[in-house]
Amino acid sequence: LFRSLAEYHQMYLGTERIRAPEIIFQPSLIGEEQAGIAETMQYILDRYPKDLQDELVQNVFLTGGNVMYPGLKLRIQKELLEMRPFKSSFQVNMASSPILDTWYGARDWALSHMDEEEGWITRRDYDEKGGQYLAEHSASNVYVPIAIPKLVPRPMTVTSTESSAANKATVTYTSGISDPI
Repeated sequence: LFRSLAEYHQMYLGTERIRAPEIIFQPSLIGEEQAGIAETMQYILDRYPKDLQDELVQNVFLTGGNVMYPGLKLRIQKELLEMRPFKSSFQVNMASSPILDTWYGARDWALSHMDEEEGWITRRDYDEKGGQYLAEHSASNVYVPIAIPKLVPRPMTVTSTESSAANKATVTYTSGISDPI
């Protein structure tokens, strides 16, 4: 069956290579009911006036291990192109060291805010209140729920009539196009 031990330990990947990064854009592929990165970007931009949106999209910064997927920067650019007004500009930049840049940023922030009270909790507070306290702490990210529209099939009827000398045909079909409700 196998010609060598190396062949026995090989793993063949098909669509998994493509589907794993796609989860960032479509969490519904794994059953998660949450917005993907493009919907989240649109949601954030919609919270600002148009002139500030134009300023924000001039510095879209990608960092973290996930940005190392091949083609991720191009996909983010494509998503921005689709959501921004016609002929508007935007700039997408990648971190020079995507995996470590977030750690370096947190380290630099911690070093520059060592003498301040805000943004820190003590070990005692953590032991007493638990990890959930971090979600309520002032240094935490604020959770804002995003409603995801459910897609429902929209019937579309198209009637086509072909004329020939002997027959006329009418074709009606229902497409699988969906609209958000």
